[in-house]
Amino acid sequence: MLIENFKLMKSERLESNLFFLLTSPRSGSTWLLDLLNSHPDIAALQEAFLKKNRLWDDPYLETFTQYCSNRKRAVRPWVTFDYLKNIQRYPTAHKIIGCKMMYKHLIRHPEIIPKIFIENHKIVHLVRENHLDVAISLANRDKYKFAHTKEKKKLSAVYLDPKFVWNVIYSRERNHKIANFILRKTRINQITVTYESLLSEHRDPTLNAVFKHLDIPINDIELKSELKKINIGNYENKIENFDEIRTSLAGTKFEKFLC
Repeated sequence: MLIENFKLMKSERLESNLFFLLTSPRSGSTWLLDLLNSHPDIAALQEAFLKKNRLWDDPYLETFTQYCSNRKRAVRPWVTFDYLKNIQRYPTAHKIIGCKMMYKHLIRHPEIIPKIFIENHKIVHLVRENHLDVAISLANRDKYKFAHTKEKKKLSAVYLDPKFVWNVIYSRERNHKIANFILRKTRINQITVTYESLLSEHRDPTLNAVFKHLDIPINDIELKSELKKINIGNYENKIENFDEIRTSLAGTKFEKFLC
């Protein structure tokens, strides 16, 4: 019913200075935000809707969890709406402000959806298509106890439980379908880009499309990030039990992940 009401709204939609990078874990979102943040017109923040306050040290903005805990009455959806306004008031001269939002955050706080639509906030939907790479990234994070690095690191092959790989595949497929359904049905102002396109020869056209979506001129600005890619090399060198994983995926539509 809520989705249908979006189509019937007659009120004038506002110009927004806010965008969300909608994604799922281990999809390259921190790296992409770092690239966007190197543009002089963009202030790209991290996960404002973190359930816990770890990895957040912004002196000008609390996480949503902190924001609620510091108020005597934190009644949703009003506290959520107030928090979004707080992000928009972030003390910066940048033209547009953005922050990361995981699928789970959007599902946990569905009141964000009509707010995004009505106030014409923009969505950059980042998808990592190769779920096997996600499984490797998650396994490396658990094994080495870090998710990002600014130094080149050579990691040894990691063991992947086939059940774990399939759980990652099924959960990512399900979450992508839910996110695509919400974006399609609500007609939120969004652009979808893939992590793979940002690593290929299509990187510049993909980034240009993102900047066009955000109404930000690129002006031949060199975008930079100090973050280094962790998983490098072929799958035989990255997966300790490569033959077992290849056999598990053989004959399925996900066999393509090994290519």
